[in-house]
Amino acid sequence: MYYLFALATAGLAVGSPLQPRQSDPCTAIASKGWYKPSQVLSCLQSFPYNETLRNNVLSCLQSFPYNETLRNNVVDVVSKTFNFHTSVSFHLNMPDPFTDDTVDIQGELRRIGSTRYDSDFALHQDVSKNVKRLNDGHAGYINYCYDSLFVTYLPFPLAVLARPDALDVQNIHIVPEASTVATAEFGSDAFNGARIVSINGKDPWTVVDESAAISGGYQAKTTRQNAFFSSYQRATTEWSYRLGDFAQWSLPVKGDSVTLRLVRNGTNTEETYTVPYLSRVGSSTIAFTDAKSLWANNCVATPSTNGASYYNKVQAKTKVAADKPRFQPDPGPTIASLPLALTVPLTTTKSKQRPRSQLTSLASNRIPKLLLLSMVAVSQFLALSLMGPCLMYLSRLALPLQHLLVEVVLSSSIFLMTRRRPFLFWVLSLEALLFYLLDDKKTAVLVLGSFSGSFAGVQKGILDGINNVKAKGATRLLVDVTNNGGGYICLAAWLHRVLAGPGPGTEPQPGLDGSLAGPGPGTEPQPGLDGSVRAQDLAQKITAKIVANNTGVDPSGEMLYNPLSWRDTNSKRFPANFNWLDPAINMRINDVPDKFSQKIGDDCIPYDLTPPATKPFEFDNIAILNNGRCASSCSLFTISMRTKYNVKTVVVGGKPGTTQQYCGVVGGQSLNFAAIDSDVKTAGLKNDPLAPSDFIGDNYQGITWKLGYSILDQNKFEEFQTHPAQFAFPLLPSTVNNPVALWNDITKRLWPN
Repeated sequence: MYYLFALATAGLAVGSPLQPRQSDPCTAIASKGWYKPSQVLSCLQSFPYNETLRNNVLSCLQSFPYNETLRNNVVDVVSKTFNFHTSVSFHLNMPDPFTDDTVDIQGELRRIGSTRYDSDFALHQDVSKNVKRLNDGHAGYINYCYDSLFVTYLPFPLAVLARPDALDVQNIHIVPEASTVATAEFGSDAFNGARIVSINGKDPWTVVDESAAISGGYQAKTTRQNAFFSSYQRATTEWSYRLGDFAQWSLPVKGDSVTLRLVRNGTNTEETYTVPYLSRVGSSTIAFTDAKSLWANNCVATPSTNGASYYNKVQAKTKVAADKPRFQPDPGPTIASLPLALTVPLTTTKSKQRPRSQLTSLASNRIPKLLLLSMVAVSQFLALSLMGPCLMYLSRLALPLQHLLVEVVLSSSIFLMTRRRPFLFWVLSLEALLFYLLDDKKTAVLVLGSFSGSFAGVQKGILDGINNVKAKGATRLLVDVTNNGGGYICLAAWLHRVLAGPGPGTEPQPGLDGSLAGPGPGTEPQPGLDGSVRAQDLAQKITAKIVANNTGVDPSGEMLYNPLSWRDTNSKRFPANFNWLDPAINMRINDVPDKFSQKIGDDCIPYDLTPPATKPFEFDNIAILNNGRCASSCSLFTISMRTKYNVKTVVVGGKPGTTQQYCGVVGGQSLNFAAIDSDVKTAGLKNDPLAPSDFIGDNYQGITWKLGYSILDQNKFEEFQTHPAQFAFPLLPSTVNNPVALWNDITKRLWPN
């Protein structure tokens, strides 16, 4: 067995076994540098268990009781954030292929409420792991005291690669570009492309499955498996490199090293190496000197942790006014649910560290930006939380960049750029949106890293890009939405409308459940999707308060539950005195009663631009490509295009012989606790027994607030339908994390002529 001493000592600033032991384990890791994960873990475990804090966490996370009689028996401060989460009852018994998403989250939280822990960190792990079991990237839980406080890395990102001469022979390999990605800190190319035989003595696919069982964020196991491996993404201003769940994670809980048995390129000999994990302070972590300052600087609630009344000037001065529904991002996977998967910016320009004050979204949604992982609204999501049940954010949530990673990847940015540019003609670049024309002069590529950014700018960019590639002779379009965590619902609807052209399904509403009532007196064409929100008691009380005195309670129309914010499915605006949650629609889900609102539409019209009068490409000549990690608004777009027009869907990579899902999590519209809390406080209901209390710690809880209805069965929600990809193609050593080579390969497979 070999031990990689160079890797073990690279950047290991403090904590040598020869050094005297520190009485405060957090003091030893306070300065910037590399540390053993066990050193970080010792610090995190040093915080004493606090029963008051436990009950407060539960007050936000505890869902509406499985049994109503338990409602008054739960923890002191009963917060019901999950009362507003649409999927709680569905998760009691999930359908195929999502059976492993089955969890009684309410029951688990009740158990947590009666459990005593050795440390506050142990409490956090229990809450986080169980919320992740939802595998819903919109519903992630984050504790910023722990999640991404330190990020742990391994210099060997992995990928599933096929042999070029035998595509059915696929194995897990260290990526060919491994040394390029981490050369600044770890620099050896001896392991590039090596085939993995075992990880810690286990079959590598066993380890992949173990990771998929706890990572959260995406519904399908195959998609969570894919998250284990490295991949690329188009970020707002550059290409990003996602190391994958094997090579990067947010909590130091896997030990200080991993043992790899592998076969290096050019040999037939199996060798065993022990490779160290190294941890480094997260980019959003506020500096500390010891445990006391760590807690004070990173663990207590901030002005954006909880909501505020929209009309309380004292509170509101630190808040940002809520966006109108049209502009509300639809978060994808989030950081609280998945193991952290920071994306590395592939750029030669160092990124400035984001101030902590900027780690929230524009609106009352206040979506935390923990990573570029979900990229769903760096200008606004969503990456969301640790991408657990939330991804998709990762959602969406945008995660903070590591200075180190920016430095580490300087050469990898050159690597990707030089592999990309020579092969194609670059047409247009706008934020996370790029258009290319491949060298066949027939195939255009639209790279869409998220549905975020400037609303008007992205609309124009889509039109300009399509017009430009069409003018240059393009007759086919490949839409690459790899690692697209979502974003603005109406931008997804706009792209759908542009590609589909006018007609049934896009006029008036190109989205899920498209009701086909056309324009007429008192109506407007409405793109987007129809959906329903959960109509539990507190939501009904908020709505009733608004309806009883709309101008008095919400004169500026800021609140989520204000009927003036919504339209019916015929695109007609609700009147100010219309209680759209009463009567609620009673449902019985998994033998549990639940309540939802009537169907509501979205508010995407009018567009800033006039949509084209004809579709730009024949549907047979459109394909959508990803690695399964297409979430939220990305899913809404892809599902609509596949279901309505039979466009091609392609997933690359993944475990051989499995059915790949072309979208990761659907939802409809996502929010978080702070947004709900703002409505509660504005309605004057904070003292209601059902109202959530304020977080004491610096925490985040996301929810799926609205579910979209299925296109094929408008009595069902799209969230719980299967979406198998039409094509699943393997990655090759020449195409992995090499977008241009991949696009050319996929184009030849889809359109051989």
